[in-house]
This record gives sequence, structure tokens and C-alpha cells, in this order.
Amino acid sequence: MISDARSLTLPADFYLGNRNKLLEQLPESCFVIVYAGNTVKVSSDTDYRYSVNRNFYYLTGIQQTGSVLLLRKSPEKTEHALYIHPNDPTRERWNGKLMTPDEAQSISLIDNIRWLPALEDKISDMLNQEDETFCIDYSDCRQEMKALRDCIQDKAKNNKTIDISSYLTRMRMVKQSCEIQMIENAIDLTGTALLATANEMRAPVSELSIYAKLDYEMAKQGCLLPAFTTIVAGGENTLCLHYIDPDRRVLEKGVLIQVDIGGIAGGYSADISRVFPVGGRFSPRQKQLYDIVRACQKKAFISIKPGVKLADINREVADLATQLLTDAGVLIQDQDISSYVWHNSAHHLGLDVHDVSYRYEPLCENNVLAVEPGIYIPEWGFGFRIEDDVVVTANGCRLLSSGIPADSDEIENIILS
Repeated sequence: MISDARSLTLPADFYLGNRNKLLEQLPESCFVIVYAGNTVKVSSDTDYRYSVNRNFYYLTGIQQTGSVLLLRKSPEKTEHALYIHPNDPTRERWNGKLMTPDEAQSISLIDNIRWLPALEDKISDMLNQEDETFCIDYSDCRQEMKALRDCIQDKAKNNKTIDISSYLTRMRMVKQSCEIQMIENAIDLTGTALLATANEMRAPVSELSIYAKLDYEMAKQGCLLPAFTTIVAGGENTLCLHYIDPDRRVLEKGVLIQVDIGGIAGGYSADISRVFPVGGRFSPRQKQLYDIVRACQKKAFISIKPGVKLADINREVADLATQLLTDAGVLIQDQDISSYVWHNSAHHLGLDVHDVSYRYEPLCENNVLAVEPGIYIPEWGFGFRIEDDVVVTANGCRLLSSGIPADSDEIENIILS
């Protein structure tokens, strides 16, 4: 078990390297502005738990609300500046300690740490310069970025803008070794929560109790905000792909429970799905479908390698699912497999659980994927997916979540052990 995932951090030179790599791709004279974003209100005096803009985090490692990264590139030199909230004893009394300049410098390797109130004058000075290029993140839909874009459009003199989101997407798609290690940490955290919860399903149980147990087990390890809302769906609710309102009704022995869960470590996500039979034993029909889905997942693993597209993996999985469901008497001649296969078999994984990507392009080494073939049979009253995480290697892929049992007999064993 991870003692506290919040203590896991990437090396500071990772963020410096990302900034330098981004700047290398930009014009010789430009400004780069990236916002961390602010909290979102639940009500007049309560905020949702803060979640930082992932591109900002990728470039700085800073997770403090309101922070702003400003880079300046010129033929002579490059400048890196970070704007953060000034120390405010009254604010800290209510909301906790703010980051000090020394702490921000240690995390980001940015020496030029400034207070946020100085940012407005700095941006005004930038807008008054002529023939400048402003590089901003058009994928950021937060109010701060929208206001900046409007301001540049209204006030800038003969200036132009460049959208840096495409550069950052390409960078984020190819994971560095420290990122892959952090995803493995997130997977370990997630697996610990799953294994600690599995034997709860030995006896009749509710979706709500399993949901609460899973999130409790992740919170114990420092994951207070999972990568996505935990999914616990029992019986016919397994036919709803994103079922996030767990019921307190007791599910009796023999009912299937779909679990889809992802922890976060160092900002990076895991994405794992398993299906459990209440009571610990699959019925013959449940086991038949489980083994078909598992065979489709193993087919996907074999298909993954550099040069292959996600669409190619989908096709391989769909062809096998067609064959196996036909053999099982589920699919009749000329029936479209989309009647039972409702979603793609894989997606990119990283800082976001559905990470930024150009999903129609061929895979390359060090892409990280969540592989999740699923089959859903309304006539049987259930369906499910099995999901694991892999990294693309030079000749195939490496399973990152091998420590989490996945075969049908293993699932029964961890419930009954």
C-alpha cells in the first residue's frame, strides 16, 4: 500500500525539460501564458475540490490555484516566470498555507517567482508591444484564458496568437520514464483498493457500500480526488456505461457488479475495470461471457505495437468478439457486432484518464493506453468490460497492471480468499 500518494512527485527537471522542449518549437520571439485555473464554486461560500489545468501542471509541477506561467522567448534568451498568490495570513487562516516562493522554485526550477497582483501590469506591457506572438492554450476553457484571449484580440497591436495545445498534446502522448513510473504508482494504489474491497462481495452487498469502500481505500492512501467518479454498477445497471449513482439496494448472490476505478499519484491516472460475482462464483453464462471479454482483451494486448492505430485494435477485437459470440449463439448471421460492443477498446492514459491524443494516428513507443474491451448483452440482463493499463514498447506492449488479478478463476479466488 502507498502510505500517502500526495507525497509522490516527479523530478523538478522534468518540468524544466518540458518547458524548454515547448519553447524549442515556438517562434524566435514570443510570449507563452498558461493558467493553473481557479476553484469552481459549489455555492456562495463553498468550492469544489481544486483540480489544476493539466497542461499548466505538465510545465510547472505547481498545483496551487490561481498560479500563472509566463515564458518569454527572444533571440537573445528565454525567461521563465511564475506568478503565485502572495502570502496572506487571513486567507491562510481559512484555507490553509499558501506556497512560498522557495517552495515554488524547488518544485518547478523557476527562479523568477512573482506575486500575482503584478501580472496585470505585465500583460498590459506585453499587449502594448507590436508584432509579438502570443502563445496560449486554446484547449483551456476556463474563464481566465477566455478573458486573456478576448483582451489580446481587442488590444494587441499587429500581434498574432498561436495555439500551443497541439504541441503539448504531442508531448504528453509520449510518456517519459518518470511518468510511466507514476502511472504504475497510481495503478498500485488502485489495485490495493480493489483487492481490499473484493472479499466484501462474498455476501450480499449494495452498490453504495462497495462504492464507499473503494473510495475509502483510495483516500487512505492519499487519493482524495480519484481520476474519475468511481463506477459501481450491479445487475442490469452494468448496461449503463457511466453509472455513477450507486444504489443502496442489496444485491443477492449471483448478481454481477461492474467496478471501474482509477486512482491518482503525482497527478497521473490509473484506469482499471473488473467485474465481480456477488457470492464469489460466476454462473456458467456469466463465466462464458467473462472469458469471451477476457479473450478479446488478450487479443488487444497482442495487437498493440508501434505503427498500429487504435482503430486497428478495435477491428481486431470486434472480429474476435463476432466469432466468439457467434459460436456462443448470441450473435446471429449478418447481425452487427455493435449490438453488443458499444465502445472502443482502448484510449490514451496519463494526466487525464482519457488523456489528450491524436487518436487516429499510429501508436508509438511509450504511449500509455487503457485497454478496455467490453460486451453488453441486454437479453441476458448484464454486460461488462475488463480494463487494464499498458505502455507501448518497441515490439509490443508491457502490462502495467499485471499485479491486479483478471482471469475469471482469479476473480473468484480473491472474493473467497
